[in-house]
Amino acid sequence: MTSHEVSRHALVFGASGLVGRHLVLTLAEAGADVTVAVRTAASGARVERWLTEHGLSRSIRTTIVDFDAPEIIAGGPAALSSVTEIHNCAGSYRFGMNAQEARTANVGIVEKVMDFAEGLPHLQRVVHVSGYRVGGQDPATVPWSDDHRTALYKELGAYEASKVESDAIFQARAFERGIPWTIVNPSSVIGDSVTGESDQHIGLATTIEQMWNGTAAALPGDETTFLPVVTVDYLAAFMSAAAIDPDAAGKAYWILDDATPPLADLLTHVGRHLGAGVPRVRMPVGVIKAAPAVDHQGRSGDAHLHVGRSLSDRLRRRAGLQTRHPDARCAGVSRTVGRPPGRAPIRRRHD
Repeated sequence: MTSHEVSRHALVFGASGLVGRHLVLTLAEAGADVTVAVRTAASGARVERWLTEHGLSRSIRTTIVDFDAPEIIAGGPAALSSVTEIHNCAGSYRFGMNAQEARTANVGIVEKVMDFAEGLPHLQRVVHVSGYRVGGQDPATVPWSDDHRTALYKELGAYEASKVESDAIFQARAFERGIPWTIVNPSSVIGDSVTGESDQHIGLATTIEQMWNGTAAALPGDETTFLPVVTVDYLAAFMSAAAIDPDAAGKAYWILDDATPPLADLLTHVGRHLGAGVPRVRMPVGVIKAAPAVDHQGRSGDAHLHVGRSLSDRLRRRAGLQTRHPDARCAGVSRTVGRPPGRAPIRRRHD
């Protein structure tokens, strides 16, 4: 089947989140019919309100998803038989979960989305959001032994290990069932490149809030620690383009801004722009297990990362995408990672 035989119809899981909302907006503006899969009617109403506030005049469809039910969407795939692409942004981005919570939130959702995808007669692509540090897993290792799973969850922590396992299982199920797939591995996602809007309050934004509150005793990392960022609107545009790019089938892409300065320098520039106190002490990133950092000179040894970045550049050029990365050394990043309490608004939050 070619992409011209049926109209483009995108089903977005995790549509109420930061990435999901921007992706829905991008897909709809590109002319796709869009169905958002949300857990409650109230969540769907909030997504629709956000889209209207952001200038979308056309309507979208809403369906309720229940990942704990035998059929995650009422009526099963037959109820959405015209879907041509799935975007899976669902999951839980939260540290502190135990292994069972993390597997249910991340691994279990991937398994159920792929089960649903198998029954769609016009499906041409499933795009899955994995992660900068966890992508590139070997699907041949699936199923994991209990010993391997236990050891990895102990080594990496429940959240990161569940994302690693999800990446492997997603590919394995796609290969087993003949489902065309694409994976995107974004780095630290920040707000919109133009407005700075974001409601993501963890990760980089947490560190900046600590600086503003005066509770940050030290800056993580040194001149070699690289925590790349990517704006949410660029990530959404990339996913929309990848879903209909024939060359993107069966490929994984790492999405990041190579111009991001070393982590401590980035935080220093943002802190000064906000008028916050900037600690002089630097803490080795190895002490902070949750910090997703690699060496700034690219000595991580991860061949998947380098290949995936090269592929990303090629797709960006084919699709004519603008990079949309703000100058990471000035106000751009301070706008897009969040606003410390008490400052003039530089982002909007939608509950």
